[in-house]
Amino acid sequence: MANTSIERTFSLQRNWILGGFTAEQSYARALSPIQLSDLIDTTLRALHDHLPSVEALDCKGRNHHDTLLQGIPGEAEGEVFRIGGEIATGHTPTNFEWSHFEASCHSQFKEFQGNHHIAHAVKHHHTATVPDWLPWRLLGAAAPIRPRYFRLGLERFQSRFTLASLGYLPQVTDSLLLDATDSTIVIKLVIERRAWKLTDPFAEFPVFGGIAAALRQSLSLDMGALFHEELAQATGLQSTNPFS
Repeated sequence: MANTSIERTFSLQRNWILGGFTAEQSYARALSPIQLSDLIDTTLRALHDHLPSVEALDCKGRNHHDTLLQGIPGEAEGEVFRIGGEIATGHTPTNFEWSHFEASCHSQFKEFQGNHHIAHAVKHHHTATVPDWLPWRLLGAAAPIRPRYFRLGLERFQSRFTLASLGYLPQVTDSLLLDATDSTIVIKLVIERRAWKLTDPFAEFPVFGGIAAALRQSLSLDMGALFHEELAQATGLQSTNPFS
């Protein structure tokens, strides 16, 4: 059984130029191969339920600079998720014949919709070793598959007034990143707000809420509760602006 102790960090910083604040929290813990499979299963099902399969509105995959764990391959720019490992592509009288497999989902800019929304096309890819009849949402539960790594990244856009354009444009305000191998997982949440108020990104953005539910189910990790606990401690258990 993997060590379930969690390393937690939290920071709350004032945005001097634009106003408001940036909150950042991260977790790191050991992970077993079984837990990795459970994590992939619940998380991919959450993405399937909450993220459109063709076009995502006000949401895209991660920035390629946002790497939490070294050693996970592939181009991460615009990447929503990537899973890789070994899959049985044949068998002998006594065992399976294993081959490498990988499946990924990427977002690509499509268009601005007015001044307040941005659309990204969503595209799925997989190696030839993954059968076409196998839905991507089942890659964590289907057998015989042995996942070795999993990477997830989502960025949320909200309409913001910008001095550069003297108007409103969609800008990234929240990001949720998860990098996992069959031994370690690291999770990072970053939110930016222009004005002070207690906020719940998991309630405001359904796909974040779905991923949080997946983490509770697979790892007994309640990100929402921990985020509110850390935020309350940082603000002195008050809803008033801690920077005033």
